[in-house]
Amino acid sequence: MEDVVNGELDDPAYRWGVEQNQRASDPATSTGRMMLNVLAILAEYERELIVERVNAGIAAARQSGTRFGRPLSDPSVISEKLAIAQDPRLQDQPA
Repeated sequence: MEDVVNGELDDPAYRWGVEQNQRASDPATSTGRMMLNVLAILAEYERELIVERVNAGIAAARQSGTRFGRPLSDPSVISEKLAIAQDPRLQDQPA
């Protein structure tokens, strides 16, 4: 959006889209500024809708019992790994 307002879309690949809508989106005119502001508001609104849907999905998944994050570790596995790491015979060997 900032590229359009600042006129940084002078690349020929973008020129057809900018020139086609020149009258409605020219930021030098009051109508153009209004159109760009409306588009920015709609983009912000859509982003807020996406956030709401994602949060609703996460809440529904938690309610159905889905666990998030790193899985819980088994204490016996941790103690075995610590014993191996503390073994004096393996202190001089690279991991």
